[in-house]
Amino acid sequence: MSMENLRDIDAVIFDMDGVLIDTMEDHAQAWLDVLTPEGVLIRREDVYEHEGEAALPSLRCFFEINHRDAGEAHLQELIRRKETLFKQRALHKPFPGVAEFLRQLRLVGKRMAIVTGTARHELAASLPQDLADYFETIVTGDEVRHGKPHPEPYLKALQALALAPERAVVIENAPLGVRSARGANLRCFAVETSMQCHRLVGAERCFADIISLAGFLLGKPLEIPA
Repeated sequence: MSMENLRDIDAVIFDMDGVLIDTMEDHAQAWLDVLTPEGVLIRREDVYEHEGEAALPSLRCFFEINHRDAGEAHLQELIRRKETLFKQRALHKPFPGVAEFLRQLRLVGKRMAIVTGTARHELAASLPQDLADYFETIVTGDEVRHGKPHPEPYLKALQALALAPERAVVIENAPLGVRSARGANLRCFAVETSMQCHRLVGAERCFADIISLAGFLLGKPLEIPA
């Protein structure tokens, strides 16, 4: 099935952090700043591997790899601290080419959705309103019972769009997100913004950035204003 000119699909479903918005370094640094004083040592790669997952299961995993345990109240307090630091440091800039890609998708009549592990109340801190207006549905991490890598988030997006899996395609950047999309029987392409392609098992094809991916899907180079 050719993807050229997007003939074969009706909708493009995007992950947000690391795909649309350049936030992953800010997420990683916020976790490091919160957890290091706790004696919970993680690498940036640990954060990238859990991208797309809700904060609580990610934090539990960070404690587990340090052979540490913590009560629910303390974990929630650490999450609040992390969210505060993230909001303070993040510039929340869209990746180059994102606005132009969304504009082109709208021009050719494609529907758009977001599936993110970010909670609904945190969206405004990351997603500028001028970009949010392109998406007819946004599924957030606090609106599903099972987050990524479970297929539920993408299945919920398909339900909201009233589309069969073969009529949509996903753009991801993280292993858990790719697994979630593939579990929902969706085709998935990936951008290597935080992890290399060999870590994105299940992605049909990987691209260096959103500009090169957009050129592939649109069947022509994405025009970026000077």
